[in-house]
Formats: sequence, C-alpha cells, structure tokens
Amino acid sequence: MKGLNRIKLVRHIHSLIERLRNIIKAHDPEAINIVLYSLYANVKTLSEEILCQETPSYEKEKIIRIINNDCLEVTRLLTMILRNVRPINLYTLIDLIGELYKSGCIGIVDATHKNIIRALNKNPDGLAHFADMLMDCGCVDLAIPVLLRLLRYGYNVPIVLMNLSIATYMLGEPREALKFAMMYRRITGKRMALEKPLRIVLGEI
Repeated sequence: MKGLNRIKLVRHIHSLIERLRNIIKAHDPEAINIVLYSLYANVKTLSEEILCQETPSYEKEKIIRIINNDCLEVTRLLTMILRNVRPINLYTLIDLIGELYKSGCIGIVDATHKNIIRALNKNPDGLAHFADMLMDCGCVDLAIPVLLRLLRYGYNVPIVLMNLSIATYMLGEPREALKFAMMYRRITGKRMALEKPLRIVLGEI
C-alpha cells in the first residue's frame, strides 16, 4: 500500500469513529455492530501496514501520530458500548481493541479490560477469546487473571495451563511457570516444550 493510500485509510477510520459516535446516540445495536465490524476490518489493515517490514519507518510514525488523535475518543466510545449497549458482538469489539492496540492506541486495553470482563460475565468462550487477544498483543499481565478464571471454570484446561506457563515465564516468574507446566504434565501425560528450559533456569538440571 502506498503512503497516500495509508493516509486515506486513517482518514476513513476517523470517519467511521465519527459515525459510531452518532449511532451510539441513536442506540441502534444492529447499526453499531455493523460499524464495529467495518472499523475492525479497516484498523486490521492499518495494523498490518504498521507491522509490515516493507512500510518505511517514517510512514509508520506518521500513521501512529495521526491515529493517536482518535485513540481517546474511540476508547471512550467503546467503553460506552461495553457499559450500555446490548446485544453487541463482543468478539468483534475485542478484536477491534486488539487491532487498535497494535496500531498505536496502547492505552486502550488497560482502559477497557475490566468492562470487557464484566460484559462477558461467565461466558468462557468469550473470555478465552479475550485471553487470546491479550496474549497476541503481549499484554500477558492482563491475560493471567483471565486465564486463571478459565482454569477455575475447567475450560480447555491443557491449553489454558500452557498459556499460563508461557505468560508467567514472560513476566519473569519461572517457578510459577514450572508449576503450571507440571500441572499440564499431570493432566496430559506429556511434557511442555517449556518445561526443560524452566528447569535449567531454576537450576534443577
């Protein structure tokens, strides 16, 4: 994508955010879901451009600088939706937040994660989707409480334990990571690939 087209994309995202603001006032959940998906699709394209190695660094900085002007407003709007609008496609909203984070809105996950957990209530599939997004964005500190909740629910336990082991290791807690790796081995009868490096770090090998 050429630089001019990237700027057009950012401007289109801005117009979609304005449209979302107006639709929220009308309290039309169906229309909100449509705009949320359109926003997600466009922001995903933008985040891919930012992460693409072929995009020049000066272009990335320019895009992030422009999109940052909309970060506070889109965070405010998504928080309003999470608190007040039902029914809403929370999966699309979660994916949108993840792509906005990758596009430079680094405060959006911290600002919305409690409201997302509250909106999901006891929906384990939704919580798992949220945990995946957090891990994908590198927000492992926020992913751990969600993963622990899934563990208490008994949801997809082997995968949850694997992610907990990885997340706690990334946060510099190898002993805790090994604890989850051993739980994984007891349940599955298999060793996680991470178990041996953890034992080496802890001086057990």
